[in-house]
Amino acid sequence: MEQKGVRVKEWTIYTNIKPPKKFLPDVPLDGIIFTSPSTLKNFLQDYGTIPASWQILAKGPVTAKALEEAGYQPHMVSV
Repeated sequence: MEQKGVRVKEWTIYTNIKPPKKFLPDVPLDGIIFTSPSTLKNFLQDYGTIPASWQILAKGPVTAKALEEAGYQPHMVSV
């Protein structure tokens, strides 16, 4: 792309790709921490829902908002 004599090169330095589904541990779980909206999206694609008995933690306000928009209320928001 050139404009006014300036050349701009585009480099992709990060691509958010969903990892393969993993089985949940076969032990009782108390909660889950979501570190980004994409981790929430990936979890819901793989497992459908977050168990009601789990404490839901969000890392940061953007992730907390994504949880709320998906119908969940995070118990704690860290930054």
